[in-house]
Amino acid sequence: MNCLGRDFTLARALSGNALCLTLLLAPDGSILDLNQHIADRLGQPLEKLKGTLLWPHLPSESRAIYQALVQRVLAERRPCRSDTEYAGRWYDSSVTPCLDGQGQAVGVAIVAWEITDRKRAEQESEKRFAALANAAPVLIWTSGTDKLCNYFNQVWLDFTGRTMEQEKGNGWTEDVHPDDRARCLEIYINSFDARQPFRTEYRLRRHDGQYRWLLDGAVPHYHVDGEFTGYIGSAIDITEAKQAEQALRKSEDRYRALVEMSPDAVFINRGNRVVFVNPAALRLFGASAPDQVLGKTPFDLFHPDSHVQIQEPIERVRHGESAPLVEEKIVRLDGVVVETRSEEHT
Repeated sequence: MNCLGRDFTLARALSGNALCLTLLLAPDGSILDLNQHIADRLGQPLEKLKGTLLWPHLPSESRAIYQALVQRVLAERRPCRSDTEYAGRWYDSSVTPCLDGQGQAVGVAIVAWEITDRKRAEQESEKRFAALANAAPVLIWTSGTDKLCNYFNQVWLDFTGRTMEQEKGNGWTEDVHPDDRARCLEIYINSFDARQPFRTEYRLRRHDGQYRWLLDGAVPHYHVDGEFTGYIGSAIDITEAKQAEQALRKSEDRYRALVEMSPDAVFINRGNRVVFVNPAALRLFGASAPDQVLGKTPFDLFHPDSHVQIQEPIERVRHGESAPLVEEKIVRLDGVVVETRSEEHT
């Protein structure tokens, strides 16, 4: 069979001086060719292994993984790559289809490099990350290059009352408030595709059934060699802050409504500029629209004879002190001078 493929041929050339396992299989799993390294791993003489089925030589856990890889490559007729474990050792396995002149798969070439030390280092790093993540007082999650979430810390699981398996993939979205779900996913997907950090707010159902507001932020994560590996995110419960913000907004709305209906002229001076006037103030200044008054200084609105009287109250209020009731003259927009009494408040 002259269909070893480039990967297999190259691996055979390197197999004499590198710990590289190479194997050529027929579609039924029969061994057509192999190198000495894999014969040593299987504990059988090289020539004795040729022509036999590979599967009985493998432990059951490894057998299922490699059978699935081979069947997938034969069916899809395209290479695949996977980290696989065999007899306590880890391998970076590349499985390539061998195609005949009609494009039909007539075998597969398996090339595997041992990565046990790297894998153990990664596993140790993952353990340390999990320990740190579970000790943090925030909800932490990670996702892979497929956009699917693959980890949630214990704080997240305790918050939702669900298991890791329930949350993995897109399972976590089941507890996102229906009104927030589409927007939440759109921000995530768009940021993911652009490899950009993001922050978003959404409601997530807690284990007691109550929806809580979360502030969720995430950044793209890269391996030490620069390879993109997915996203790492963390979320905090901001429900109380949201409620306080809503209460403040309602209070401001009520205050504004009262001021709008007040028969007394009210205007707000900030940074020595008028930034708000109520209808009564517009009538006092002889204005038909707020734009005619907004942006002016108090000295533009008061008669020059009153500038001295209003200077002291303005300074006292600026320093957080109360100001007494004062009498002054206002110059209406039509030039009419009106005498008034006013109070300055912080």
